[in-house]
Amino acid sequence: MSAIVLKCPPERPSRIQPVLDWLRQARIAASLPLQNAEALSDSYLRDVGLRREDVARTVTEAPQRLGLLDLGWQAPRPPKRR
Repeated sequence: MSAIVLKCPPERPSRIQPVLDWLRQARIAASLPLQNAEALSDSYLRDVGLRREDVARTVTEAPQRLGLLDLGWQAPRPPKRR
């Protein structure tokens, strides 16, 4: 049985390649049209480093999603036996 192996010189990591990738992504991001961020939730806005100026929407949305875990509720633990 024989195997065919391609002999290529080993690739050396380029120091400039990550910079070129970042510049390419920045150029693409700059060319995208602006989008309305009003429909995004506050958690998504925080992820990208933005904050909402109009707090009325935040105040109306926050009580709707509060649950036991959001309030810090924990299940009661059984008493320790000695």
